Amino acid sequence: MRNQVKVIACGFALLGFALAVISGLMAGNPATMVLGRALIVLMLCNVLGHVAGTILFRVVDEHVHAYEAARPVPEVSLTAAPARSASSTPPGDEKFSKNVSQGGSA
Repeated sequence: MRNQVKVIACGFALLGFALAVISGLMAGNPATMVLGRALIVLMLCNVLGHVAGTILFRVVDEHVHAYEAARPVPEVSLTAAPARSASSTPPGDEKFSKNVSQGGSA
């Protein structure tokens, strides 16, 4: 999780830096002023991205834990079920079998 938060923080920082550089150059500001402000924006957006990434992963973790608690995985046995004999009928079909063998309708 820690590396993923760093990636989000770096993405925020680079996006902020790029926007600051582009907007500063479009406004016609001198390059030194643009880069100075862009570096400040880079540091602030890195902190903001770190906070946003941490909040995001906490919310996702809480949601996943709540989902898993509400829908537990059932226990499954790996032993074979007892085989039924070919002559036995499924439960509830005894009446149907008797009526068919007597020629009556169900």
